[in-house]
Amino acid sequence: MILALSHDTVDRTLLHAECTRLILVAGRQDSLSACRHEGNEDSCIAITRSRVQRATPVATIARQMNAPCPPAPLWRRLAAMLYDLFPLIGLWMAVAALALALTQGREDVVHPSALYRHGLQVALLGVTAAYFVVSWRRGGQTLGMRAWKLRVATTDGRLGWGMALLRFGMAWVSLLALGAGFLWCLVDRERRAWHDLAAGTRVERLPR
Repeated sequence: MILALSHDTVDRTLLHAECTRLILVAGRQDSLSACRHEGNEDSCIAITRSRVQRATPVATIARQMNAPCPPAPLWRRLAAMLYDLFPLIGLWMAVAALALALTQGREDVVHPSALYRHGLQVALLGVTAAYFVVSWRRGGQTLGMRAWKLRVATTDGRLGWGMALLRFGMAWVSLLALGAGFLWCLVDRERRAWHDLAAGTRVERLPR
């Protein structure tokens, strides 16, 4: 007899907790007293669940999930680029150290030969391109974009290797044109830069 009463008490406690949680989700604090009456737990849970379903229909949730994120403002993009300088500096230092190791210290770093200088420049450009292109391909985010909640998005799905390389090349054009390609974000309706227009991409601001 005592065991049966104990099980009944546990069941009532669990039902009351579930009912309270559903009411809090539905935002109906005024119905909390209904759960405290004996024998009303099942009906209270059923009523509250129906209110939750009416308040947040499946179609509304689906539209919210599929809705595009707002375009990122220019200052956030510049902040992400500044953040990306830190991992890039580390990569550049590693490439320079590797180049010195390959020449076994025989190269004069103050007055290097043309072959060494051009080879190092190509290597630095290659590792920079690899950093951005691979990051855009894998999730659409560099480390700086992750820190600032940004993402490169396309209208037809994942960014391909060719378009990613095109975007990287055009980003240099945007930068070398005295930053005019980036300033284009201020006049474009979707805040796209020149390299976004060339590659068919946009930079989105992700929710926190």
